[in-house]
Amino acid sequence: MYPFGDDELWRLYMAYSELHDGSTSKRRVSFLSDVAMRCTVKAPSKELLQQEQEERLLLTQVVERKILPPEFGNTLEQRVFSLKVQDAYNYENGESDGCSNSNRPPTDDDDDEYTRMARLEKFFDGAARVGRKGSRMSLGVIFECCRIKDEQKEQSPQPQQEYNPMSYNQQQSRPQQQAYAKDIIILAYRLALAAAFFESARSEHEDMGRFVPQPELELDKDEYLEAMIFSLLQSARLRKIRDSPYGTIETWEEDALTQGLITQMDLFEWSETMAPLLPLSLSTMMHHVFFPDVSYPPSRTILQYPTYNQESVYVQHTTSPLLFVFASLSKSLGGTWHRLYTSASDGMSFNRLQNALLGYGGPTLILIQAVTTTSKKKKSIFGAYTSSAWKESKEFYGTSDCFLFQLLPELHVYRPKNASHNTNFMYCNSEARSRGYDQQAHGIGFGGSVHQPRLFLEESLDHCYAGSGDLTFDHGPLFVDASSDDADGLSSTTNKCHFELDQLEVWGVGGEDVVREALGDRQKARAIQDANLQKARKVDKAAFLDDFRSGLIESKAFKHRGEMRGRADACIDDDHKNSYVYEK
Repeated sequence: MYPFGDDELWRLYMAYSELHDGSTSKRRVSFLSDVAMRCTVKAPSKELLQQEQEERLLLTQVVERKILPPEFGNTLEQRVFSLKVQDAYNYENGESDGCSNSNRPPTDDDDDEYTRMARLEKFFDGAARVGRKGSRMSLGVIFECCRIKDEQKEQSPQPQQEYNPMSYNQQQSRPQQQAYAKDIIILAYRLALAAAFFESARSEHEDMGRFVPQPELELDKDEYLEAMIFSLLQSARLRKIRDSPYGTIETWEEDALTQGLITQMDLFEWSETMAPLLPLSLSTMMHHVFFPDVSYPPSRTILQYPTYNQESVYVQHTTSPLLFVFASLSKSLGGTWHRLYTSASDGMSFNRLQNALLGYGGPTLILIQAVTTTSKKKKSIFGAYTSSAWKESKEFYGTSDCFLFQLLPELHVYRPKNASHNTNFMYCNSEARSRGYDQQAHGIGFGGSVHQPRLFLEESLDHCYAGSGDLTFDHGPLFVDASSDDADGLSSTTNKCHFELDQLEVWGVGGEDVVREALGDRQKARAIQDANLQKARKVDKAAFLDDFRSGLIESKAFKHRGEMRGRADACIDDDHKNSYVYEK
């Protein structure tokens, strides 16, 4: 039936009953505010309950006025929770599927037993779609809230067309329901902020205001969101070309992409490969609306907006869309971040970089801002994420829970292809480990081989490079050389592009508990290293004297006196301590 527990179903039913009770049906703000207030946990007294409800109402109003797009709550109600006439007809005839082609709401004349039951079923189904029926269903709701209205198409069904074997994909002969990619990405970003705001409201010590976007923040011009939008449009274009038997796309599809329009299937395919956690922005926020006092089910994944407490050259404020982009890529990139290294204050030093990584027992995120060695003007931001702890080794190691990425100028994510056959995930090999005798690359690398990793930070940090492909990760450029004539910005002979490091940062990620444990592991590793160093510096004086007396150790302190002035035949006159006797 519905993916809710008994207590959750009862709470939803009580909220629904109050919303449709004739005596309390007057709307105060919007659908979201009304539901949030009526889903408030029961209180010991009526006064406390009213106080809790007013607090929930105030919080939801802040979210709707400061964070979410205008009228989002009412749009959600109309397109997901509201009953249409066709829904009631389908329910009466046992054909309810949660969808309807009719846009007319039921009137008083339609309010019979079947309509009332269908309305309740629609409410429960809507609650499940926005939160508990899986990522694809939640993503479909996000698309539905951004869908372009087409009143003419909704009111008049299209006639059936004759089958034409020369026409590719007969269903594509007319445009499908579409939405602007920009609206979808910005809505998901705002939903993630709203979820973080509600989560911070649970704690008295959290600063809720840090998740309210700055008024001067222009999301339409944000470079990270633009990169995400471009990635979505590019994925939609490639999908249409791939699905076409002639390797081309229809004229109307080209026109739609030029305007920034995509279909629901375009969104589904892109999210599954590029940003699998993006749909959770809606389900996480709606859980806070429906069940503000209930922890999220442990069997389900939530989207946690990243937080940090140290300065970064990449993140200027706590609502930075860059944080949302990373939260959409992997579960481990949500929650608390801890900076392990930054070239801005630690200097461009491989020793300090390696010291920050070795011994740290948690997942890490490496962020690289670079310019080409031939042009200093165009910058790119890219890097790598890995869940495994770092260690020095002449071999690759790690697990498939890792990926390479490009953030700017475009968003690309390159995940492992086949973890059972190609396991060259991460590599850390300094020259000091082998003194250069291994004839391997010395530095930090990902993918490729021990002689030429795909992404490589050379030990001197002067000869770094990035390639477009290897046997471990998906194909695609990490760093684009603006001066290259090649389409991928890569040399056709070397398949790699050299770059000059501009900024370099390493963050420990995975959430507060994971970061705390990983920092503890590094502290223990450093303590062991320091103890071994101190032990090596100390000499057991008693053992030293015993060895000296037994002749096992020849004292250099005395030996050098017999080699004074460079004469090997000189010896000391025991009667005159400052005199030397030379053999004839």
